[in-house]
Amino acid sequence: MTPESVQGTVSNAWHFIADDMEASAETHQSISHRLQEGLVRPLKMLVDAQHRARKRVEAVVDKRAKALSEWRAAESKTKTKSYGTCRYMDVNKLTAWTWYKSNRAFAGNTSA
Repeated sequence: MTPESVQGTVSNAWHFIADDMEASAETHQSISHRLQEGLVRPLKMLVDAQHRARKRVEAVVDKRAKALSEWRAAESKTKTKSYGTCRYMDVNKLTAWTWYKSNRAFAGNTSA
């Protein structure tokens, strides 16, 4: 008789515990493998595909945001210049035609 076959011994109890733990470990390993194959890999592939698509969209958005920022900066400069010119003309009581003629004279074109 082997010590594991004697019922009621501590060794026999540990033998059954070891068998039960081994069966549980195999079950857990099988479940984890199925989860890995059935869920984790497809989800990882989906995340990678979404990341690539998102990077392309973000690049386009960044490009358009930069263009909008440049457009707004140019618009602000134009508004500032227009306001300054209007104020200058108002302070000096000039009409658009007199201002145009004076600027042509400054540019060296006196044929007006």
